[in-house]
Amino acid sequence: MPPEKDYIHAYKRHPQEVVEARCRIRMYRPDAGTVVVVATELPDNPGVSITNWAEYLATEIRRVYLTQGEALIWIEHYVERPSRFDKRATIKETFDRVLMRWNGYSYEEPEWKKFDRAGVERLIREPFED
Repeated sequence: MPPEKDYIHAYKRHPQEVVEARCRIRMYRPDAGTVVVVATELPDNPGVSITNWAEYLATEIRRVYLTQGEALIWIEHYVERPSRFDKRATIKETFDRVLMRWNGYSYEEPEWKKFDRAGVERLIREPFED
């Protein structure tokens, strides 16, 4: 089953900021009450990274798409890409499960745990397609 949502999400660090960041959001509902979001950093993202904005992105997605009582599982995804420092080097694809505390209003205290494609596929119960 394809993701329930799959789109390019635009966000800003501050409303007055000129540069608009972008990431790809894929949202799955593998079980009643569970929402898995895979946030992918776009190679050409001109703004703040998904890593530096994780708790704010997760809060925004929760407010827009989740209902009371649903659990959010947040996965951060970086595609394979050339190194910014050594053009001959390639940085491999990475996944992290980002654990955050919900304070009743927003997410805080993000903690990154290494994850892998197989783990994502177990969570969403299907192959993860790029």
